[in-house]
Amino acid sequence: MKIISAVGLVIFLASPASEADPAYKLIFSDEFNTDGPIDPNKWVPEVGFKRNSEDQYYRAENLSQSGGNLAITAKREQFPNPQYKQGSSDWKQNRKHASWTSGSMNTAGKFDFLYGRIECRAKVSNLPGTWPAIWTVGGGKWPSTGEIDIMENYGGNILANFAYAGGGRFNAVWDSKKTKVSSFPPGWVNDFHIWTLEWTPDRAVILLDGVELNSFDPTTKNRPGSDHNPGVAPFQTFSQLLWLNLAIGGKAGGSTAALPDETHYLVDYIRVYQKVEASDPKPSGK
Repeated sequence: MKIISAVGLVIFLASPASEADPAYKLIFSDEFNTDGPIDPNKWVPEVGFKRNSEDQYYRAENLSQSGGNLAITAKREQFPNPQYKQGSSDWKQNRKHASWTSGSMNTAGKFDFLYGRIECRAKVSNLPGTWPAIWTVGGGKWPSTGEIDIMENYGGNILANFAYAGGGRFNAVWDSKKTKVSSFPPGWVNDFHIWTLEWTPDRAVILLDGVELNSFDPTTKNRPGSDHNPGVAPFQTFSQLLWLNLAIGGKAGGSTAALPDETHYLVDYIRVYQKVEASDPKPSGK
């Protein structure tokens, strides 16, 4: 399988076996049906401390395929920080050890897309201290290239967010909607659910099991005064990468004191479709 991506153009060179909708073609998918490590042709694992003063040190070893699912495993364990510098004011360097390890992966250098439908079937952890997510981010200087949080789960909430650049650097404007997990039927957290992003030049919508959680106008532009791409509409301009991760603690995850020593975030599949255009080449049948 080979994917060539450019702004507004993705060509899938092998016909998928099935289509969710004849108006769409599958351009990327991972069904996580091969036991063992993640597919290196599709994903890049993150390594190290990364964001939000989170507790976990990301490792490739915490990402695996098992039983038809991606399993992102968070473990309470002491792990040496190779970037440790005594007396450093940088939170990524002043911790001699991580108290947790976990997994994060994205499609940087493997796949990106502009417009389409993402479908991801996953089972959230919803435990205090955990922060699983399904998200996209534009390549380049965040947040001016945009971020879409198709799903975040922390603090007993399911979040659906869109972010673009405000004034200055690292100042995001968030369009965020929260839904309390307690508002769902009993046992909801024990089941898998389908999160969907429908993204066109005119409208972006995040849905959970077919019910709209949040919508956004992709013509919205980065605000004046942004250090990068002011006046640019990121969701009409920048291709997005896929991202799956399980963060622990940090600014949103909260206290990990009550967490079991090992917890899992499971993803059954993730698929990306784009609308079929009249000019698209016909499948070769191979």
